[in-house]
Amino acid sequence: MPVTASLLAFYCSSASWGGLEMNTLRFAQWMQSMGYRVALYAVAGSPLEGAARSTTVEVRQVPRNTKYFDFINAWRISRRFRADGVHTVWYRDNRDLDVLAWAKRFSGRGFRLVYHQAMQLSVKKRDPVHTFRYRAIDCWIAPLHFLAEEVRTNTRFPPERIRVIPLAIDTDTFFRGRLERTAARRHFGLDEDCTWIGVAGRIERLKGQHVAIEAVARLRNEFPDLRLAIAGEPTRGSSGDYYDYLRQRCTELQLGDRVRFLPFTREVSSFFTAVDLCAMTSAGETFGMVTIEAMVCGCPVIGTDRSGTPELLGDGRYGLLVAPSDSEALAAAIGSLLRDPEKRLSLGAQGRAYALAHFSHVNVCGKIATEVLRTLPREASQA
Repeated sequence: MPVTASLLAFYCSSASWGGLEMNTLRFAQWMQSMGYRVALYAVAGSPLEGAARSTTVEVRQVPRNTKYFDFINAWRISRRFRADGVHTVWYRDNRDLDVLAWAKRFSGRGFRLVYHQAMQLSVKKRDPVHTFRYRAIDCWIAPLHFLAEEVRTNTRFPPERIRVIPLAIDTDTFFRGRLERTAARRHFGLDEDCTWIGVAGRIERLKGQHVAIEAVARLRNEFPDLRLAIAGEPTRGSSGDYYDYLRQRCTELQLGDRVRFLPFTREVSSFFTAVDLCAMTSAGETFGMVTIEAMVCGCPVIGTDRSGTPELLGDGRYGLLVAPSDSEALAAAIGSLLRDPEKRLSLGAQGRAYALAHFSHVNVCGKIATEVLRTLPREASQA
């Protein structure tokens, strides 16, 4: 590798726009702010390229590669990276591994390859093909310990190359424009004198919004002022059947105005300031950004005891855990916090302190710099 190689390349051939792509752009911006030379390699016309154009991150266009055996693009990418002085390539989308692995081999192993895990790895991939493919990865970043354990159990990837580093929140900008409680409730049209449970996220069955609706129905007699605010919209391109089902369920349970449907909002900090509790009702989240967003706002979280949520909530130390799809258990957890306001406030405060300490982008990026990018030079004026 030429001694002048110093570029940190974020590569993503996705044509979608969701958490994977958003976090790719966020980390590119954060690492640039730490003094690294950064470029984002994205597909022309993709939502990611469009979003990146509004930032200071340099954008370089690449064709959308195929998932396997795209040798032509791999050769072109290897030459492109060599010409650009790429030192390290960072990717998150599984479909990009093969083309980047071949690009690395074609370049004479001329760059380091970092995989920032975005999905669970719950099936065995210890066969020769996967082992050969994973061999190209120099560092595997697992956002949580349970994900790292899946990698150790289900692959032959060298454990010493795995680093457990969580996703993060930009605490410098997350609270910017945050409304105080009264103003936030007025902004979202939430009655001031009611107790509100907040559910935020895409409207789809796996997110389990119906479980929250059913839990509110179970509690309506004991807590007549209890309300539910569901913020989100159906996945783009979906039929919207589940959204219609949620509306129908509210009618069947005679909930009237106890459930408020709100559109997707980017004002997340204001939303979690407006509500009293956050219910994370998904069947399972690899890494629930909504969970830590609620935590940093001091909003007590009740989450499902599957996938990454238990680890985010400290196995119940910083939030309550219930079984997924169990409206009775969710109702019991909500009721326990409504009957004990002191416990509710304490849980919110403990969750906030923990989240700010562990999921701040400053702390997370500092860990990446020392554990993953040790050999990558930074601009002296910014490092």
